[in-house]
Amino acid sequence: MKLKAIRLHEVGRFREPIALEGLSGGLDVLAGPNELGKSTIFKALRRALEFKYNSKHGELEKLRPYGGGAPLVELDFEIDGKTWRLRKRFLSSPVAELKELSSGRIARGADAETELAKLLKGSSETERLGLLWVDQGSALGVPPPSDKARSALLTTIESEVETVAEGGAARAVQACVEEELAAFLTKKAERPTGRYKEAIAERDKLRDELNVAQGRLERAQGRLERLQDVRDLVAKLADPQAAAERAKAAEGAARAFDEARNAREKCRQAEAALAAQDERCSALKAALEALDARIIDLGRQEEAAAREAPQLADLERSVAEGESRVGECRKRRDEIKAALNAAEEERKALVLAARLAEVREHLTKARTAAGEHKTLTEAIAANGADDVLLKAVRREAGSVATITARLSAAAPAVTVAYAPGGKGKIKIDGRALKDGERLNPTQAVVLDIEGVGTVTVAPGRSQGLAEAEADLAAHEKALAELLDRIGAATVEEAEQRAMQRHELQSKLAEAAADVKAHAPDGVVRLEQAEAQLAAQAELIKAKPERTSAELESQAHELADALAEAETQLSQLVTAHGEAREALVGLRARAENRRERIAKDLAELGSADARADKRKGQADALAA
Repeated sequence: MKLKAIRLHEVGRFREPIALEGLSGGLDVLAGPNELGKSTIFKALRRALEFKYNSKHGELEKLRPYGGGAPLVELDFEIDGKTWRLRKRFLSSPVAELKELSSGRIARGADAETELAKLLKGSSETERLGLLWVDQGSALGVPPPSDKARSALLTTIESEVETVAEGGAARAVQACVEEELAAFLTKKAERPTGRYKEAIAERDKLRDELNVAQGRLERAQGRLERLQDVRDLVAKLADPQAAAERAKAAEGAARAFDEARNAREKCRQAEAALAAQDERCSALKAALEALDARIIDLGRQEEAAAREAPQLADLERSVAEGESRVGECRKRRDEIKAALNAAEEERKALVLAARLAEVREHLTKARTAAGEHKTLTEAIAANGADDVLLKAVRREAGSVATITARLSAAAPAVTVAYAPGGKGKIKIDGRALKDGERLNPTQAVVLDIEGVGTVTVAPGRSQGLAEAEADLAAHEKALAELLDRIGAATVEEAEQRAMQRHELQSKLAEAAADVKAHAPDGVVRLEQAEAQLAAQAELIKAKPERTSAELESQAHELADALAEAETQLSQLVTAHGEAREALVGLRARAENRRERIAKDLAELGSADARADKRKGQADALAA
């Protein structure tokens, strides 16, 4: 590492920037009187290489000037043939910047510290930085031992002491040392106390006083240097020979001043005359240029008026033709609209007729379904075999069958068996009994045997049997009343009438559905709708003579023709409007141009007059 330059600002006594440039990188000697700041330069150099830019170490505080500031150190050095510039500002607004001067590459902040550490090859290199310079007063001093040597020496001394001294004596010595040490350091935290603390405080106070005294000394030295400069100037001014030379120079300067003042007055007069002529020349030149511009503009206006006259006539003719074409196109558009409206009216009449036919068809079907609904309703009303009565009939018939079966079980059994030739001779109530027929009479019955006589079979009577017969009679009476309400003679006939009622109800539901399908809002509303449609059909003048497909085809053709006519009309109207706007603008420009030409002719005169006037102004300008 070879140092090339050192620059400082706000470091110790150097509040203003200083620089040591052109260092050789070899053996450089910095010599000067005491308190010049050599040690401060060395300290700043070491701190810049040893401490990071954002460190708060106390050694960096020693670099701060007495009046405050942020120490700034800049170093130029060479390593391995490359030149680098290190710039660090400590304490306030810390900054670190490392720049390779050959390539311009810059690292800042922590990156700069890392790059610097790589250049110095770690901490082992920084330990040898002392070889780069020799501090004041340390050239002949004995260097302190290294950490390893110090550790080995202390280990050897402790071993020797432990060998020579007995354990008890060592403890006594240790206790004595600790007792003496307690007068200077606290036992736990080992902080200064007593006279030791007072001595440290006294040392710090003296150090502060020394720093203040050094600052006063530096300021006094600065005042002495300025006082010496003032004394040298006073001595120079008091020299008689110098005073004579100054007087002679003052006399010559006075003469030169008078000559210069006279020359300046003449120069001012000449400059005033020249300025007057320049001003008149500029005015004449401006007047001539204005005259030329007006003459040229007049010619251009006349040429433009002659050129635009046929354009104006053509444009007026084009506007008139465009207005005629717009009227024709608008008339054709209106004719197509009228045809399209007529077709639309015919289509509406056709749709209305179809709707009227549809409504009338629905009305006919709805009326038929309503009549059927009325007939079925009356038939259902005449059929009394509803589910409630049928259920009651079934219940009473079941009760009659149950009681009859119970009575039959309690009745005597009579079986008929004919002898040969006697078939049909046994009768009951005039009816011939069959061979093998079985009777279970619950009441007394009389068997008539032809040619023999009668046999009366009477079952025995009991209280339970009488009650059963009474119940049977009550249920049979109730059954007969229910069948009478239904209008049937037997249970089977009642079941048949119930089935017929269900069929009627099903047909009634179908008839109601048909009525709802054809007349959702009722037959009356449908009749009203039919009457309204018929009235609307009478009001429509156009009668449908073509089919819906023919009308739809014609409507599409007319709509296409109308769209084409509208597009053509819009284009013609746009073109006509643009032509009218162009005509208005051209007329306005032509009128404005005529006014300008008339004004210029009135002011400038004829062509000969304009030529004479220009020649006069040109001659004046030349003069």
